[in-house]
Amino acid sequence: MELRVILSSLALSHLLTYLLQFKYFYNEKALWTVDYVRSFSAPVIEYDDSGEDPSVKPEDILKYKYTDEPSLDLWVYDGHSIDDIPHYGNVRSPLRDMYVLHSRLHTFLIPIAQLMLRSLGQWHGYFYEANGIRETDGTDSMITLVLAPAQGDYELKANAWSNRGRYTVTGSWSKSGEDVLQIKLKMTFSTAFWAPMYFNGRFDPKRDALMGVWDVSEYPDSSSGKMEFRRILPHCLTVYPSINELSQNKPRALWRFAIAAVRNDIRRESWSWSFFSQRRDDRETVISLTIRSLFFGKPPDDEDVSKLCEAVQRLTPADACFYSSKINRKRAHTWVHA
Repeated sequence: MELRVILSSLALSHLLTYLLQFKYFYNEKALWTVDYVRSFSAPVIEYDDSGEDPSVKPEDILKYKYTDEPSLDLWVYDGHSIDDIPHYGNVRSPLRDMYVLHSRLHTFLIPIAQLMLRSLGQWHGYFYEANGIRETDGTDSMITLVLAPAQGDYELKANAWSNRGRYTVTGSWSKSGEDVLQIKLKMTFSTAFWAPMYFNGRFDPKRDALMGVWDVSEYPDSSSGKMEFRRILPHCLTVYPSINELSQNKPRALWRFAIAAVRNDIRRESWSWSFFSQRRDDRETVISLTIRSLFFGKPPDDEDVSKLCEAVQRLTPADACFYSSKINRKRAHTWVHA
């Protein structure tokens, strides 16, 4: 009986504490104001035995197994995941062994198979709208995927990460036309919240790019958005011109990119305050507005959504994946009214 009384009192006390402090979730500074601290007092809960269930047993309550709390994706900052861009001809084992063609490939496939080998490795890309402009109403960040051969001769696989977390990619390659390498990929996410996405495109050896379209359907149509993967470092790709900008005036777009990339590198390497303050502001914006948009809190207005989209577009896949793990952890630690 005494144990039941203690458990009931603790549970009610904790519940009241959480409910009273929930209003400070978006205003943490107000939690420790002088007025709040002076007015705070621990609630006194009187026990009434007549209101308790005498049939409750502690072993019926304390029977749930402990589950590990969501971990932070710190692995994205291990150096290899961010900066290394493996090339098909310059990799170490066991990855080198994966880049060797199977002996069952026929002679007429060798030229296209060589293109397939060149398409392997690490890629970074964005989702684009049908007109070639980066998403203006979506909240998808840049994606990184590491393409490698799968079990079958014509099958591909990849590990990928973005603000949707870490996920797997499966696909295939085939020959089309004059030694054109066609690539199809399916992105399957770790949560059912996001439906699978499909990429249907080709490898351009001259530009060293994967170009194509993406859709939530396996069969793209005229409304499908464009997608392009490059081997450019993520922090440089954030300022790379869109497909639409390159099609309108490529020399001007590339010149602006060169200037922006150099300025960005100077800010990063000199540890300028503007660089770190921008990262801090983007992190706070993405985490807070994503939680409000997807899970709980005041729904974001149009201005908030626009601010979120702009911040997400500036993220590298490593930062986006890490912030996503912080969002999941914060959601798991927050009481939500069902």
